[in-house]
Amino acid sequence: MGNTATTKIEGYGKIFLKITFGKVLMLNNVLHVPTIRKTLVSTSLLVKNGFKCVFLSDKVVVSKNEIIYLYKTECESLSERPNYKRPREEPKKNTPSEEDPRRSKWPYTSPDIKKDTEYVKNIVLEKAPKNNTMTSPDIQKDIVNSCAKVTVKAIIEDLNGDFFGILFDDSKDVSHKEQMALVLPYVNKECEFIKRFLSLVHVKTTTAHALQKIIYSLLLQHSLSSSLIRGQEYDGASNMQGGINGLKILILKDNPSAYCIHCFAHQLQLTLVVVAKKHHDTLRNFISLFLSIVHVLGVLANEGSNQEKALAKSLVEDIRSYEFVCISYLMLKILAIIYDLNIALQRKDQDIVSAMKLADFSKRQVQTMRESKWNSLIEDVSSFCDKSGIVISKMDEKYGLRKSKRKNSTAYHHLYIDIFCAAIDLQLSELNSHFSEVNIDFLLGIASLSPDDSFTSYDKNKIMKLATYYPNEFTASKLEDLSYELDNYIDYVREMDNAS
Repeated sequence: MGNTATTKIEGYGKIFLKITFGKVLMLNNVLHVPTIRKTLVSTSLLVKNGFKCVFLSDKVVVSKNEIIYLYKTECESLSERPNYKRPREEPKKNTPSEEDPRRSKWPYTSPDIKKDTEYVKNIVLEKAPKNNTMTSPDIQKDIVNSCAKVTVKAIIEDLNGDFFGILFDDSKDVSHKEQMALVLPYVNKECEFIKRFLSLVHVKTTTAHALQKIIYSLLLQHSLSSSLIRGQEYDGASNMQGGINGLKILILKDNPSAYCIHCFAHQLQLTLVVVAKKHHDTLRNFISLFLSIVHVLGVLANEGSNQEKALAKSLVEDIRSYEFVCISYLMLKILAIIYDLNIALQRKDQDIVSAMKLADFSKRQVQTMRESKWNSLIEDVSSFCDKSGIVISKMDEKYGLRKSKRKNSTAYHHLYIDIFCAAIDLQLSELNSHFSEVNIDFLLGIASLSPDDSFTSYDKNKIMKLATYYPNEFTASKLEDLSYELDNYIDYVREMDNAS
C-alpha cells in the first residue's frame, strides 16, 4: 500500500456500484481486503477499460459511450467469501445497462438527481474553472503540430492550385540558431490578396543554393510546384539579391515568370534614401557651421585633457582638408537629388505612379551629375576652401602614396575616379537594382488598374506591357484578345461609375 504496509487478500469477485442517478455499474475482479474499510476504485483501470474520469470537487464524473455516471462513496461491500459473484442487493428492475446507447446522459428527474445535475452543470463546460493546463511538453508539441497541419491544409485548399508568390526571410531564435520563414502571398477564392505563413525551418548555411533547395523542399512537402511561383520578395542581402548567383537569380533561371520586386520599405532601407533627410540636413548644417566647429576643436586642442587634445587635433587636420570638403559637397548634392524620392517612399498613402516617376527622375539626375557636374562641384569646393582658409589641391599633383595603392596617382584621379565616380556609380547601382525597368513596368501596370478618381491612372499600353512579361499565360492570340477586353472593361466600369 502507499505507506509500504502489507495486508492479506481474502478473495476476489465482482461488485455493483450504486450510482446517484439510480444506475448500477458492475466492476469485475475486485479484490476483497477486509482490513480496508472503504471501497477503493482505480481510475487508471477505469480509463484502460474505456471510461473517462474527471475529478470535480468532492465528486468524480465517470463517463463511457457518452453516458455519464456520477460516483459517490455509497456502494455495496464485497462479500467475505472470495468467490462470491453476486452483490447482497439485486439491482433494481428497469435500470438501464451502461451499454444502452438509447439512454440520455441525464435519464432521471427525481429532486436529488436534479440537484446533482445542476451541481455538475455549474462546474463544467463554459462554467469550468479553466485550470486544466497542459504542461507536458510532448502533449503541447502534439497539439501545436496538429494545429499546424490543419492550418496548412486550409491554406493549401484556399490556394486551390493557383499561382502564388514567395516571401523568404531569415531570423534567429532565442538559441541564436539561424532559421528561415516562408510566407505565401496569393489571391484567394474571394479574389482577396492575402499573405499566409507556411513554414519555419532551421538552416545550417544561408548560401543561395542551399536556400533554393530549402524553398523547393518546403513547397514539395505541401504538393506545391515551383513553376507556379509568380513573385519573389527578400531582403537586400547579397545571397538573396545578388545579380549573378543570388537566390533571386537562381529561381528566375528555373522560372522566368518569378519576378522579384522590392517592397517600398526595403527600397527605402537599402538605398541611400533611408538617410537622405537626416544626413542632408546634417551636412548642410555642418557646412554652414564649419568655421565655428573648427574654432571649438581648436580650443579643445589647446585647453582640453590630453585625450581631448589628441582627438581634437586629429579632427581639425581631417576636416580642414580639400578631400574632406569635396566628399561633403558630393554627398550633399547626391542626397539633395534623392530627397523628394525619400519623402515619397515614406508616405503612408503612396502614389505608385508619382513614386516611380520620381525614381526614374532621380536616376536621370544622378546620371547627369556624373556626366557633367564634376566641374561645378570643384568650383563650389574651391570657393568654400578659399573662404575657410583651406589649401586647395592642384589636380595634377601626385596623391600621397601611403593613401593610394596606385603608383603615380594624381589628386584628380583620386578625387574624380576613386571618390566622385565611385560614389555616384554605387548610388546608381542601388537605384537601378531596386527600381529596374521591369520593376517600374510592373508597378505602373498595376497602378493603371486603380479605380481611384474614375480610373484616371488607367493606361492600356502599360497593362499590355505588363502582360508581355508572362509569355506562358499570354500568347500572341491571347494578347490580342486582351486588347479588346481592356477596351470593353474600361468603357463598362467608367459607364457604371458615372451612373452611380
